[in-house]
Amino acid sequence: MRYLGFLFVNYRVDCWWFEFFIMVYKLFMTSILAFIWRGSASQFALRFLMTLILLMIFIVYRPIESTDLTRLQICALWVQMLHQFLGLMVLTGAFVEIIGVYRRL
Repeated sequence: MRYLGFLFVNYRVDCWWFEFFIMVYKLFMTSILAFIWRGSASQFALRFLMTLILLMIFIVYRPIESTDLTRLQICALWVQMLHQFLGLMVLTGAFVEIIGVYRRL
């Protein structure tokens, strides 16, 4: 507890497992998913879906005791989802169709 307690000290007692869940999510997003469908729209879509699932789990369980930290985490997940969604739109060309502007650099 003395050496690794900082990992789960902010979580509610009944949500002790959430830090492990976050670590699996980070491993999936940074290591495993980097090699699956590399650079494709499916990769962005799967990233978006995984973040959406994490956001829903976070909203349902509210594992962090501090209200401010909970709000910050929810905000950060929304920003991640927006970033992944915009990346998907740019990759598929849907962004260009929506704004109606196409410029070659």
